[in-house]
Amino acid sequence: MVPHQESGKPEKTCFTPTIIYARIMINNPDKTKKYRFSLWKIGILAIVTAYFLNIALHYAQWTFLDNVDLIIHEAGHFIFGIFGNELLAIAGGTLLQILMPFAFVIYFFLTGQKFSGALTMFWLGQSFLNVSVYAHDAVQRKLPLLGGDGSIHDWNYLIRHLNLLQSTDLVAGAIHNLGIAIIFMAMIGGLLFSRERKNDPGSI
Repeated sequence: MVPHQESGKPEKTCFTPTIIYARIMINNPDKTKKYRFSLWKIGILAIVTAYFLNIALHYAQWTFLDNVDLIIHEAGHFIFGIFGNELLAIAGGTLLQILMPFAFVIYFFLTGQKFSGALTMFWLGQSFLNVSVYAHDAVQRKLPLLGGDGSIHDWNYLIRHLNLLQSTDLVAGAIHNLGIAIIFMAMIGGLLFSRERKNDPGSI
């Protein structure tokens, strides 16, 4: 519908979102290049998404990635234990378990490999889910520990140190929800970064 123009008054410009977008496209013709979804990236994303959604649904079950998390976790105790602080040494397992996948995410995004960064976010989310299981066990202490029953339960120690023993479920739930949120962010990011300009192979 054309706006009514009163006689003797200058015509008013209607700045609708469509007009604004058109002007941006005219001033930036490069943005008019069409994008398409990379089929091979979509395929990889579908497989990875299915795998990690299964982990999210059965996060208390042990998987291959939990073995990887465990190795990194134990290495964290050793690395942070070098500083001679008991609290840092015990928290170091969880810290390195989270920092390792996070470092890969940051690296991939800083180097322009955004699709790979999104895929690595799945691992980061899974790592948080793994930690949530350990945190939830802080009171009951039913999980088997390396070194046997005499070993220190990291999260029992940490939660007691922080005087949060009564809030164990809340802490574990928050960690779990963060892991789920990161996995969904990875799904969205993976889909977003699966797009590429036509005739441009792009980066992984």
